[in-house]
Amino acid sequence: MQRVKKDSPARMNSFVIFTLLCTWSVFASSPRDKWTSKHCSSESSSLYDVLWDDSQVIADKTLETDFLKQMANGTLEAERYINFTLQDIYYLVKVTELLKALSIQPETHTDIKQFILDRYNSYKKFADYVLNQYLLKNADDIKPSTAIAEYIQSYNDVMKEDHIYFAVALLPCARLWLYVAEHLEITKGSPYYRFKSENEVGHPEKHYKDLLENHRSEIDESKAKNIFQKHMKHEYNFFRSS
Repeated sequence: MQRVKKDSPARMNSFVIFTLLCTWSVFASSPRDKWTSKHCSSESSSLYDVLWDDSQVIADKTLETDFLKQMANGTLEAERYINFTLQDIYYLVKVTELLKALSIQPETHTDIKQFILDRYNSYKKFADYVLNQYLLKNADDIKPSTAIAEYIQSYNDVMKEDHIYFAVALLPCARLWLYVAEHLEITKGSPYYRFKSENEVGHPEKHYKDLLENHRSEIDESKAKNIFQKHMKHEYNFFRSS
């Protein structure tokens, strides 16, 4: 792929592809203080908040990765960002395939069934769009990095659990990328400003919070915390290795 010179912002902008991984799953902005519920008692905190609170250290560690630091200060090479985006596309397509498989499996809870269908339809629409935009027939020609391959394998493992745990597995992506975008100091003059602007607009609780709380009595919270933290670490590893 042609190298984009650092001293050519116009050319660099033509190569910069906005980030795909999570923007299709969130739709409305939220206040900055949503990130922690530490002011609440453990009895009153929703599972949605508890999962995040127990893993926020990973989110803060992600902000310190070299990839995001260079993105913020404008020194990130375009090729590195493009490779990152290709891995995004691979993730998107593969998670879409898993959601499709889940959507046709039996599910006794109507709201969980609807959640899976909604997530599948959203991911599928976006996957079709990005593949068409970048003239890709599918993601088969993209070789996954070790970080992304392990991430997808973890999703495959969660497929063996009750479907509510797949919602838990998806949540780190939806929350972390919003958190990262809101805390990145990137100005409008940066070729990576679109990464920030596209990802800092979100309201993931719309999809997850009530669903998790409605089924909290059925959820093994220890298992849910393990899955959530594992996927937060996969997110961190993706940024760290990019």
